[in-house]
Amino acid sequence: MHEVGHTQFSSHKVPMDNSAGLITEIRERYGTTDKGNYISEQRPEDLTDIADIIAMYPNEALAGTILGLLEDARVEHMIMEHYRGVRSDLEDIRHQMLLSRPAPAGDIEEFMESLLWISTGHGPAYDISEETEGMLDEIRGLLKEKILQQESSILDSLYMTFMIYTILDDHLGPLGSKDYEILKNIDYRGIGVGAYGKKDPLASRSHENIIKKFIPESETDLTAERERPKEEKVSRQSTYAKDKNWKIRGSYSYDEWDAVINDYRPDWCTVNEIEPVGTSSDYYRDASERYRNEIALIQRIFSRMKPEAFRRMREQTDGTEVDIDAFIDALIEKRCGINPDDRLYLRWDKHERDVATLFLIDVSYSTRKLLGAEGKSIVDVEKDSLTILIQALESIGDKYAIYAFSGQTRDDVEYFIIKEFDEELSDNVERRISLLEPVSNTRLGPAIRHSFNKLEQVDARTKIMVLLSDGEPFDTCQGEGAYQGKIAEEDTRVAIEEGNARGIHFFCITVDSNPGKYLDNIFSGVGYTIIDDARSLPESLPMLYKRITT
Repeated sequence: MHEVGHTQFSSHKVPMDNSAGLITEIRERYGTTDKGNYISEQRPEDLTDIADIIAMYPNEALAGTILGLLEDARVEHMIMEHYRGVRSDLEDIRHQMLLSRPAPAGDIEEFMESLLWISTGHGPAYDISEETEGMLDEIRGLLKEKILQQESSILDSLYMTFMIYTILDDHLGPLGSKDYEILKNIDYRGIGVGAYGKKDPLASRSHENIIKKFIPESETDLTAERERPKEEKVSRQSTYAKDKNWKIRGSYSYDEWDAVINDYRPDWCTVNEIEPVGTSSDYYRDASERYRNEIALIQRIFSRMKPEAFRRMREQTDGTEVDIDAFIDALIEKRCGINPDDRLYLRWDKHERDVATLFLIDVSYSTRKLLGAEGKSIVDVEKDSLTILIQALESIGDKYAIYAFSGQTRDDVEYFIIKEFDEELSDNVERRISLLEPVSNTRLGPAIRHSFNKLEQVDARTKIMVLLSDGEPFDTCQGEGAYQGKIAEEDTRVAIEEGNARGIHFFCITVDSNPGKYLDNIFSGVGYTIIDDARSLPESLPMLYKRITT
């Protein structure tokens, strides 16, 4: 995997128009060395190989080793970002192998070994000198900022090599004449960081081998790496939104879990945020009038959920008042020969309900299904439910947002904005609810991941996501993009686990009266409920919310 990563993410070549500034800096600092004549004869446009740049340093073996460390760290960061299924195992193996390494001897050796440790995200597990610690302090932030980024390239590693080399040079004196024991790489990498002998590097050109020892051969150059279309899918926008002349606010790429390869497919899906706009019926206001009695009742019920401004805390070790009951109990205990409790005070604590809930509504094509003789569809019932729920939530002041979703293939997961967390209830919100209609498929994982990102931006003690759906996840994509059965179920389940790891509670409400096994397969680790009669959803949804949040 390590060598595959170098093949995919690394390079032996750099475009000289990008590296000319670095070459000038190296020449200005080290151009008066014994190799000065060699360096001064080279024009930037001739330096097409990394090895030629490394040869400009007085101690090219050391410079090559530093570059090797940085490239290993950068490439492994890219591997763990693009193939997240290997992250945990790779981190564990790397750390265990670091722990088995002997402590270094010598100033340069100590610094280089310590650089290896911090490049993997760990501090050295051995004592280091104050001077080494000072140098590491200068480097840690630069590593994170320059190297451990998805957008980084080998050019960043070359610039960082110059920074580190000069820091070491400033602290330990001129490095050109210093010998040191070449750093041994971590075993699983299988190659030396910078194998280098004591032959004249200019005569043997062995500095070329320094680079090739730690960067496997690859046809990928820096230009290709810089031009990888990371945002390519982001430009693919919703055809449905365009047809409706609705606003596309933004597009976002998300990984998707593939149960076949047991790993994430990086940047696999595009979520398009869409704002429904235009004229609409008065559906929201008609529903408010139709359910006015139910709304009044639910508002009264919800008013009891609104906490008092302060709560009296009894039996505290400190406070503003004596707790008379606790004081009497303590006297009785003392007379009975029992050591009394010292919790004898009352304290008034401010008590606030601090809940943020995101409601994600399924508006896939199946929500067109008609229910009973009234002629209402599932999506109509969902809109009725939102109308009542909003009135209830407004009465208690909870933070809430509402979005709907559907989609057509992995490149167009449609995410409809109904109400943002920081948005007041308004005519716009009412209009968006009225405009909702059945759309297409149910690619659920990306919509859930996007919802979790929304929730993470909200300041609240308790964060909840409620999914309202009428069926299992499904998309009509074919080939590698297929999304049905186990593939769809596992991606949805993994997406929910990602939210759990971020401290977000998840609850599913389904109006699928015959769900089969998919509900247990996906939601067994979280809460879910089945509404047998979808027509009862408007009255049920607010009460389910009350149960979930109290």
